[in-house]
Amino acid sequence: MALLKSLSMLTHRNKATNPEAPLVVSTATALFPRSAIANDVDIATTPNAVESWDALIEGRMSIVGHALDETHASLFVSMQTPKRPMAPSIAHAPALKSILIGGAQKVVVLDCDISPATATCRFIAVLRAVGLAGTVRRVPLALPMIASSHAIGGAFCPPGYQAIPSPDAGRLELRMLRPETAFRPFLSSTEYEVLRAVIEGCSYEEIANSRDRSPRTIANQLRSITAKLGVCGRFQYINLAVRISGGVSRRDDERVGRGACRRPHAPASRCGEAN
Repeated sequence: MALLKSLSMLTHRNKATNPEAPLVVSTATALFPRSAIANDVDIATTPNAVESWDALIEGRMSIVGHALDETHASLFVSMQTPKRPMAPSIAHAPALKSILIGGAQKVVVLDCDISPATATCRFIAVLRAVGLAGTVRRVPLALPMIASSHAIGGAFCPPGYQAIPSPDAGRLELRMLRPETAFRPFLSSTEYEVLRAVIEGCSYEEIANSRDRSPRTIANQLRSITAKLGVCGRFQYINLAVRISGGVSRRDDERVGRGACRRPHAPASRCGEAN
């Protein structure tokens, strides 16, 4: 595993911040021949970020774990024991994806002509089908990043995406950079830490307790973040970060998100100012 990780970074062109930055590609396909991990994942079928969403929904792989550290978010998936896709889960997956890329649940509910309680049950059913338990708000950070990649389409991958074979037979680590790093130049240090907690799925109360501040103070800081980035809510932050950090073209930026997916522009006089 140490060898896999030591070889995990190739080059990645981050067009949003540095056109000359190196380009990161999936090391699973680039570096490991089929014989290198006998009885493990078929390297020829290693998915990119867009394909991994379809593979999860269609039952060709399932989530067996997830991880989050200071720099990366990961999903651990199994491709060894595919299961038959659940028709209801496939039918409801587009609505769940709409939520994960920042759509308002009340809009999805109206579009589907269902009650909020029914929508919640359906979303939880889809999450269980892909191997997760819990509420939509608590989904692992890497899953909405993959959903955002699928919404963009093509062979798009979030920043730093790697599909790393695991020593456990038939398993992959889908690893990518945390999304909030895209916003670091636009926020104060306090705002950045608050945004990190929001993106991790923490509530106002949890953030306030961890920072020894009042919920009102956290709400005020989030209003400032919203003013600078032009979006609000955990999934909208993640979706915007994936789009601007992954090198989406300006034409695509304009097409997919006039308003909600604009590139953030922080006033020069306030950028980096501490709260």
